[in-house]
Amino acid sequence: MDIFLKAKHWHIFSLMMIVPAVLQFLFLANFGLDMMLTFLPIISVLFILVFFGWFWAVGTRLNNKLPAEIKINLILFKVLLIVPILYTLAISFYISLVAQGMIENARQPIFALNDLMPRIFPLHIFSVFCMFYAMWFIAKTVKAIELQRDVSFSDFIGDFFLIWLFPIGIWIIQPKINKVSKEK
Repeated sequence: MDIFLKAKHWHIFSLMMIVPAVLQFLFLANFGLDMMLTFLPIISVLFILVFFGWFWAVGTRLNNKLPAEIKINLILFKVLLIVPILYTLAISFYISLVAQGMIENARQPIFALNDLMPRIFPLHIFSVFCMFYAMWFIAKTVKAIELQRDVSFSDFIGDFFLIWLFPIGIWIIQPKINKVSKEK
């Protein structure tokens, strides 16, 4: 997991955005839509592993570098981060199944998405809450290590939005993470 703390911003961006896009393009160009949809869950898992692996690494590894007087609930962070990981994996596989079913059944979905939406909506909202908590946790951790004091939301609101806008924010937040992870 320390690899995420030492990686440069362009490494993370490449793994998150460029590699999945290139893989999708290659599968689509060389094998067609059917094959791309077959491998879409694998591409999604790659994205999920990098995205949530970065969250996990930053949240758990940097927590050890917080000043002694600052306590942020690491167990709650871990538990709440598992929810969007499982939710995102399940939705990725479900969408792949629906798409494959539509191709095989002449564009008729094999599952009715309208029937599923009311059932998963509460889980979706909870997953979004968990993601916001993870972003809050990471932003607070990074800023508290930088400033070596307890911080309020107004101190780390910029970092919070940089994490929220991940593909753009990684270019700014990752160098900060590199810096604070090297400090004793």
